[in-house]
Amino acid sequence: MDMRNSNKETQTEDQMRLMRYQLKLEDKFHDKFLDLSVHETMQRLMEIGEMKLAEELCKDFRVPEKRFWWLKIKVLADKELWMELEKFSKSKKSPIGYEPFVDICWEHKNKFEAQKYMQKVKDENKVRYLVKIGNLEEAAKVAFEQKDDSALNFILTKCTAANRAVSEKIATMKQQLAGKR
Repeated sequence: MDMRNSNKETQTEDQMRLMRYQLKLEDKFHDKFLDLSVHETMQRLMEIGEMKLAEELCKDFRVPEKRFWWLKIKVLADKELWMELEKFSKSKKSPIGYEPFVDICWEHKNKFEAQKYMQKVKDENKVRYLVKIGNLEEAAKVAFEQKDDSALNFILTKCTAANRAVSEKIATMKQQLAGKR
């Protein structure tokens, strides 16, 4: 009984603290913040370019680092702040990996930006992500280096008539792999 009351008190205190913080933000930015969740408040701060305040809020309310990273890459991509996204990706090792960076760039139809993060994609995901962004030739090279016949077959299924040269290279790679067995 005592523990539940303590937990409710903590939640109430956190909610009051958030509301006080939101009122200060409304005064400072002449924008609506009150009644937003912590997540929505962080997102709104990021959308208006207040990244430092969003980071402080994240720390003050013990928001998991992974959630913060997911939110920040989404906001930066939605605002097409590609240089900021790249800087953020290099700020420290990503706790969510680099696949989400490729995904978000691809969702925004920005292959050029998506390719920037390919080197940091985990080896076991590289072929799939290269295929995803349409880089079949590079995907085939990686699959061949990994001696992955099934990955080469997968890439082959993605090849169209326009990719005849890639299809031929894959056939040669498959023969070379078969010969090494």
